[in-house]
Amino acid sequence: MKILVIGAGSIGRRHIKNLNFLGYTNIDVVDINDTNLKYVKKNFKIRNVFNNFKDALSSGSYNVAFVLTPPIYHIPI
Repeated sequence: MKILVIGAGSIGRRHIKNLNFLGYTNIDVVDINDTNLKYVKKNFKIRNVFNNFKDALSSGSYNVAFVLTPPIYHIPI
């Protein structure tokens, strides 16, 4: 299963940690903050990181996506 996590802040990290605990490692992450991307890449089992949502979508299709950004950005994403 290919998973896309959009948002690598505290809530995103919690979801990634839980997904890794459940055995999922085919996870891509999108965040506009490079510090957040470096953190999740270093500390979790992540396949790819992107700082642009459109780049993530053009890299392939996903079975599920978690939108874990501030609520104001949920609708546009």
